[in-house]
Amino acid sequence: MPPTFGRYELLKRLAGGGMGEVYLARQRGLAGFSKLLVIKTLLPHLCEDEEFIHMFQDEARITAQLIHPNICQPFEFDRVDGTYYIAMEYLRGEDVRRLWKAATLSGLTVPTPLICRIISDAASGLDFAHNLKDAHGEPFGIVHRDISPQNILVTFEGGVKLIDFGVAKAQGRLTHTRTGALKGKYSYMSPEQVNGESVDHRTDIFALGIVLYELLTSVRLFKADSDVSTIDRVKRAVIPKPSSVNPSLPPGLDAIVLKALDRDATQRFQSAQEMRLALEDWLMEERKPASSAHLAEFLKRVYKERLELEARHGPMLGEPEPASMPHPGAHRPPSMPNLPRAASAPGQAASDSLPFPFDAPPSPQEPRAPADAHGPDQTRNERTPSQPSRGTNPGSEPSSQKSVIDLSMIQTESSSGPFRGKKGRRVLVAVGSAIAIVGFSIFLLRPREPAPHELLPAQAQLSLATDPPGARVSIDGRQVGTSPHEVSLAAGKSVRIGAQLDGYEPVERVLELAAGPQRVVLPLLRSAAPQVSLLIKSDPENAEVSDGARIVGRTPFNWTATKGEQRTLTFRLAGFRDLQQLVTASGADADLSVRLTRAEQQRPSPQASPPTDADQAIKLER
Repeated sequence: MPPTFGRYELLKRLAGGGMGEVYLARQRGLAGFSKLLVIKTLLPHLCEDEEFIHMFQDEARITAQLIHPNICQPFEFDRVDGTYYIAMEYLRGEDVRRLWKAATLSGLTVPTPLICRIISDAASGLDFAHNLKDAHGEPFGIVHRDISPQNILVTFEGGVKLIDFGVAKAQGRLTHTRTGALKGKYSYMSPEQVNGESVDHRTDIFALGIVLYELLTSVRLFKADSDVSTIDRVKRAVIPKPSSVNPSLPPGLDAIVLKALDRDATQRFQSAQEMRLALEDWLMEERKPASSAHLAEFLKRVYKERLELEARHGPMLGEPEPASMPHPGAHRPPSMPNLPRAASAPGQAASDSLPFPFDAPPSPQEPRAPADAHGPDQTRNERTPSQPSRGTNPGSEPSSQKSVIDLSMIQTESSSGPFRGKKGRRVLVAVGSAIAIVGFSIFLLRPREPAPHELLPAQAQLSLATDPPGARVSIDGRQVGTSPHEVSLAAGKSVRIGAQLDGYEPVERVLELAAGPQRVVLPLLRSAAPQVSLLIKSDPENAEVSDGARIVGRTPFNWTATKGEQRTLTFRLAGFRDLQQLVTASGADADLSVRLTRAEQQRPSPQASPPTDADQAIKLER
């Protein structure tokens, strides 16, 4: 029988790390009732930590209210032998990150219309969460705060589901983020989120825009070699047009992506529904087929072998019968080291080991943080629990070990002398056969000499250029020279090409290496100069401010300019003297205040009295 956890049978471990463990489970009932679901537990050492218990309770309470086709549904929140758990619906599918990897491994590319379908459906779930109200009509104020490819799941039936509201912000939470603490993945945060400012639903729209950008371009938007550099990129939020990175993109998507990624939250889509409608309108105008049925058919192509295996063996994918599984001897899932992990369909193991094109490798000085239940880009909490070290895989032995036969252990049937008579000859034959077998085994186990045609695998002659030239070129994170640059690489694999040039934004592109010559040109965009904002005030207020002939606003207002820029601003207000002020956008001052002086009243000049007759007479005499 499979190990049990309360009233559930645990079939296999799906994932683990971070705060909890995730299991595929089965619930049985009367008359042969059986239902597959997922059990998410809190790690044992966290079940005594009030803060993490409250975070887990918050996740359960928030998701219980989110009844929507694009959000994963919870069924139950309870505790078994001191271990807290959430029972959730079982979704047959993969998250967007794994889907992208599996498609790449299969030689496929996720079509642009299907990318828009995934993001549109995810926006539908977000919009529902953002606008949810309680029984009294008060908004819950839910903000997911962790939208990323790992938390958007696509089912084999073409459905799209948001998962993991573990760090969501909402009214009535038992835990609250401390000032300056960041929750979420740095490379999918909004500028206001990394600045520690108060966030609302528009931070989720920004994160969803990042996912859309990366799916369309196959390039990480903000991810850098270190967290500090990643946060700096998010703060600056310099966004090249997607079509400049991937020229094959259809027109019309640049505007949608850039609006979702506007650094100013007031200029973004003001609701997830607005972003969803923009994507749906584009699909209709371009007449692109992107229904859930089309998405399901694409997943059937990507996961053909896995689905065929599941059709024969069920979701266990041919794992041992439950009777052969070791009994854990305890009810707490984290104490079950022998519980089997999810079995992989043919090709799936390779998919898991394939470097995700979105991920930059960690620098040698910065080891990657332990992965959570949804992938290597770990969600940041206020505290990260320590992870137990994992040993090597059981049963793995060095390939250099050799079998040794001890000839002294071979017993003879005669005690009168060694190898005498027929029995002795049998022993000699047996010993000789054993030695021959050992020698043949060693011959088979020794490294095979490669065939002549295997010595020179197919090569791709790669010619790398940048516009403008002179950029530092890297392949899979390792610098190889400056552009233009030529290199030969083994064909039939994916590589990540990068280029950096001072004064320009770095660019990366994932490239499939085909045999033969291949030319790649990477266009570089000039780095946008940093912008600073200055609050312009006057006493009295409502003065018109102009920059030359251009009116820039009325006081008080925020004036945005390139850092270091100097402008002469003119202040005008009826009844007051015009004032000119030289302003430098240094970023050191938060505001500029000027005082206007009233204009003096002009006195009428005295009128001369009309000339008299005597005066006229004097003039005539002269």
